Amino acid sequence: MTKDYSGKNFSRKMNKGLLIVNVILLVCAVWLLIANIQHEEYTVAIGMGLVGIVSIANGTLAFLRLKGKKI
Repeated sequence: MTKDYSGKNFSRKMNKGLLIVNVILLVCAVWLLIANIQHEEYTVAIGMGLVGIVSIANGTLAFLRLKGKKI
């Protein structure tokens, strides 16, 4: 038996935490992306770019939930 979490709303504290974690993750991913490009490690740089994109998406969703938007 699996629970259905589709209608479950996160608490305001949880969304703030998710937003903070995603901002920190985005800063680290961009920093590592630039460092890896400078050292010509393009495979890892592509991975950090993807991590950055996912972090932006998750941060945006957390921000919208904090503003009270229905997603």
